[in-house]
Amino acid sequence: MNFQDDRHGQLYQYWLEKKQNKIAPTRDNIDPIDFPNLLPYIFLVDVKWNPTIYSMRLVGDHIAKEIGRDCKGLTLDQIFKDKQHVEITLADYNRAAIYCQPVFSMFKSGLINKDFNAYNRLLLPLSQDGKCVNMLLGITIFSNETKLGALI
Repeated sequence: MNFQDDRHGQLYQYWLEKKQNKIAPTRDNIDPIDFPNLLPYIFLVDVKWNPTIYSMRLVGDHIAKEIGRDCKGLTLDQIFKDKQHVEITLADYNRAAIYCQPVFSMFKSGLINKDFNAYNRLLLPLSQDGKCVNMLLGITIFSNETKLGALI
């Protein structure tokens, strides 16, 4: 994967090292002390199946500051008022969770009225049982440059 920001690449390489020959690392394999510089940009999402529900377990301080609130415990439709943004984000989350694969997205921030023009998001699946994704580890980087990108 090619990233415009080294922080995405740093987390991706870390995830690959922890993944080894498994479908995905477990949450226990991930130690935040290994990437303290990324913590403000990190988020964790709980994945529940049947029905599929994504809820924020943890949201980094920088993300909360940029979007204007802490989203801990909220689902996507509670975070985003714009239905189109919920659908776009849900499609990425589904791709990461269902296919157990990293998903990198770049969006313009026209959906949120803030001081940034773009934000880029990387989603990395985690699997406790080695079969099914039960969490997503993500990183979001905001930018004032005009690029394509996605938030949480």
